Amino acid sequence: MFILDAAYRPSLRADHPKPIAAMDGGATWHYFADYESAQRKVKSSISLTDEQHSFARELVESGRYLSVCGVLQQGIDLLRQRMQDEDLQRTALKALLK
Repeated sequence: MFILDAAYRPSLRADHPKPIAAMDGGATWHYFADYESAQRKVKSSISLTDEQHSFARELVESGRYLSVCGVLQQGIDLLRQRMQDEDLQRTALKALLK
């Protein structure tokens, strides 16, 4: 399903397995496997170094991501997952040491 950020108008698309972002006539559409997984988007202003911005733009220009925003969202998701994995490993290690 695609959802338009501002209006939340759904348009079905069952052939894509995970979230992506796409541009359509100046509006940003996001794909979600189901409507319940759609989360409210919050606009945020951030600062990047020249090197970080260049790297993100290269990823967009190469076609790996549709926008710099998509690159940053993926980075945050990966960081969250890494931190959760570290917490699980730390908990397992503590249990093993007991």
